[in-house]
Amino acid sequence: MPFPLHALDYGSRCRLRELVTPREAYDLQIAAPHFDGLKPIQTILRRYSGFTSVRINDDNEFYADFMTKDMNNDKLYLVKNHLRIAHFTSNHSAQLITDRFVLAPSQLMFIECDITAKFLQDLCSKTTTNISKLDFMSGSFHDDVTLELVCTLFKELRDLNVFDNFFTRTWIDTFISHKFTNMTNISVYEASIDLLKVEEKQLIEFMQAQDSNFKVGITLKGNCGDSEVQKILGDLFSKFFWDLKEFCSDGRQIAISWVSSKDKKNLNERYYVLRNYSDIISPNFATPQEKAPILMNYAPHI
Repeated sequence: MPFPLHALDYGSRCRLRELVTPREAYDLQIAAPHFDGLKPIQTILRRYSGFTSVRINDDNEFYADFMTKDMNNDKLYLVKNHLRIAHFTSNHSAQLITDRFVLAPSQLMFIECDITAKFLQDLCSKTTTNISKLDFMSGSFHDDVTLELVCTLFKELRDLNVFDNFFTRTWIDTFISHKFTNMTNISVYEASIDLLKVEEKQLIEFMQAQDSNFKVGITLKGNCGDSEVQKILGDLFSKFFWDLKEFCSDGRQIAISWVSSKDKKNLNERYYVLRNYSDIISPNFATPQEKAPILMNYAPHI
């Protein structure tokens, strides 16, 4: 329940200023800039590094990479560009970060974290910018963390990299229902083969709504049977896709990688480039490889 600041006497306001965190002091002073008793003014220190890394260290303490002293101080930092969060568990609150940082990053990465929906919601509620690139590197997710939640919280995503903990076979439905367009990349690692059991028409509709060089990378988990994978790929990708054995930098493309149960040493890779209408009606139209012979080596980013 909101509490009116004017109901506090001057001494109580001064005591409140002593007790609040740096971010709370900043928010109070923004809300009531001329209110007596809330001084000293909380200033923001801007970081000029390209990224900021925060983590829980081996002693279970909150730690920021650029700070050598105890984090329990009155400094408030502005974080821009790239924020990396490592080794947080479900027992750690996002307030550890939001109490000491004004968050304005464009890229957000989680490394070996045990993530809950509340943590993501609390973090996003204090983030003042749109996140365009989101990475979940290893770690785990509670059941309440879903692709639906991610799409709701991060509405302007263009680049998403994640392990297959919350992707289901309805992943395209989710992106379409949230009207995601102009994305550049989706990479899913340790993915269930069920992610490939989608409708081709729906896949085409989604890919056409994205950036002209949009890429999807799906690395299947475990040892897969070649016949099962090949059948699913054959059913999914028809004449509307170029079927390539090498990466091509041009066009909207989906790459599938898997390790065969018969040959566990080699990684199988298939690349499917969405064809233009002119490609489909002209059988002799050059393939992307013929139009752009310089190919890039490609391996899903981990």
